[in-house]
Amino acid sequence: YVSPTGDMVEYREATGWSAGGDSSLGLRRYLCTLKKSGQHGVRFHYCSPSTDMLGWVVERVSGNRYSELLSEVLFQPAGTFENAYIGIDPYGAARASGGICMTLRDLARIGELVLGRGALDGAQIVPESWIDDIYSGGSRETWIGGSFEDGWPDAWYRSQWYKQGTPVRAISGFGIYGQALYINPRTETVIAKLSSQPQPLDWELEAFQRAAFDAIAQSL
Repeated sequence: YVSPTGDMVEYREATGWSAGGDSSLGLRRYLCTLKKSGQHGVRFHYCSPSTDMLGWVVERVSGNRYSELLSEVLFQPAGTFENAYIGIDPYGAARASGGICMTLRDLARIGELVLGRGALDGAQIVPESWIDDIYSGGSRETWIGGSFEDGWPDAWYRSQWYKQGTPVRAISGFGIYGQALYINPRTETVIAKLSSQPQPLDWELEAFQRAAFDAIAQSL
């Protein structure tokens, strides 16, 4: 899912994810054709290529492939149980915005890491300050009038995570076709969910899902 106004077909063709499409452009050359659609910090505008560009920046800064970084600094230290996979374009560029394939158990393991403020099994894997910034940062003002306000009016966004307002104060990573990772620090609850919904985004189902997650967390 690119954005409410983006062209998902071109995006998939460039990365080789569209059957019969022209993937000769590749993900990175496609990213370089995009123009900004508004002023930074004014309105929330979800756009998958922003995350793909972030993955590219991480590779350039570190000098390592995105998949290798995920393995070395996150998955192995977190003690995940199974191999994970990531989709790439015909030139080997990783889809940082989507395409990671991992087991439900390992997805929950990452949720436990976030719940522990970056620590798991006594080891500090990512800085506490990173996790604290997710909970404390972000702007409700920029969310209002943005891409997803109609579907999720009480939320806002920070560092690739969706945040729920009071009284829940949970954070979620949710993806297309019903994937979700829900973390409620107040009740120390982590919920991982893998799905195969017929539509990329279904706000009615998303609302039902969030209500179910909140109810489960409150009952524990």
